[in-house]
Amino acid sequence: MNEERKKRGLTSSKFLTAIVVGALLINSNNVLATQALSNDLLKVSEQLQVQAITGLVVDTHGEPVIGASVVEKGTTNGIVTDLDGKFTLNVKLGATIQVSFVGYQTQEVKAAKVTLVEDTELLDEVVVVGYGSQKKANLTGAVSTVDVGKTLSAKPQMDVTKALQGVVPGLTILNTQGGINEQPKMTIRGVGTLSNKESSDPLIIVDGVPLDDLSLINPQDIDNVSVLKDAASTSIYGSRAAFGVVLITTKQGTKKDKVSINYSNNFAWSTPSILPEYADVPSQLKALIAVNERNGTAPELFGMYLDKMLPYAEAWQAQHGHKKTGYRDMQPFQSMDNVGDYYLDPTTGKAMYYADWDVTGIMYRNWAPSQSHNVNVQGTSGRTTYYLSFGYDKKEGVLNFNPDQVRR
Repeated sequence: MNEERKKRGLTSSKFLTAIVVGALLINSNNVLATQALSNDLLKVSEQLQVQAITGLVVDTHGEPVIGASVVEKGTTNGIVTDLDGKFTLNVKLGATIQVSFVGYQTQEVKAAKVTLVEDTELLDEVVVVGYGSQKKANLTGAVSTVDVGKTLSAKPQMDVTKALQGVVPGLTILNTQGGINEQPKMTIRGVGTLSNKESSDPLIIVDGVPLDDLSLINPQDIDNVSVLKDAASTSIYGSRAAFGVVLITTKQGTKKDKVSINYSNNFAWSTPSILPEYADVPSQLKALIAVNERNGTAPELFGMYLDKMLPYAEAWQAQHGHKKTGYRDMQPFQSMDNVGDYYLDPTTGKAMYYADWDVTGIMYRNWAPSQSHNVNVQGTSGRTTYYLSFGYDKKEGVLNFNPDQVRR
């Protein structure tokens, strides 16, 4: 009996143990299922918190900004705008996006359309150097930039070189010739060579292409001017840049809904700043007579004896009120009361010319006119932007007879 009871007790304990283990396994499965379910819900919750936003980045004129940086704030999740200024970015709900571009203030928004405002202070600190642009604070070379708007607008010159005169520190521009079509000489930081045959002219680069004559460029087409002064520019352009580099970037087309046509003109009159002043004829004759006396030579010039001509010149001066005469026909000698402009000796057939002519007034004009006309057309055709410009310049010299003229 006792043995049977022991066997039944042992069997009952094994059954209870199996029940408890089974219950534990069931509870454990419930815990695992609950944990797996919570992880799946967390993943779904995270996926529901991410949204795709689509936006458009434009400037203050409503033009799309190409290549603007759009970044989710506080992360490295970002993208750049396409050719139409649009972007699509997956961000978390409620996230703030930062939109930035060179020359514009950084904007932090949550809206779909972003308008960038120009940052003039930052734009002034960006300079063009060789292969691209750099912030002035990060620049190690000697570079000067030109405010094209103020410089070329304040000096309506047909020649870009003359317009840059006195604008860039270290850039010297000298007009060594008097012709209106003469090209000024340009040097950076003084003379670079003492050789008589070689020159120390800087290298001129226009839109990446070397150019010898800056007068071929229309000042109205220039968008940016940078001057590289030190020897660091030779690492980019070689030995041709040993005396500095002048980098010029011309204007390019911008996206516009309509075709834009602009016309500008300029009419100017220039006057000589300094003209020679000549002494009157009696004073010149007295000076020549004194020189000949000191040299012990006869007072003669081109077959005219100065001592004989002096009384006629003094009489002519008295009859004309000590004033010079302008351009007119010459009058012959009549009498000492009307000496005319010249005396013809009846015996020798030689003439003496003693009239006091206003050479400066006869040869030079007080005002020389010039005019300039510029037309530019820009617009958009599909994904292509275009900018066309036409210019006409005309300038005259200050000479009254056969004046110099420039047409281009």
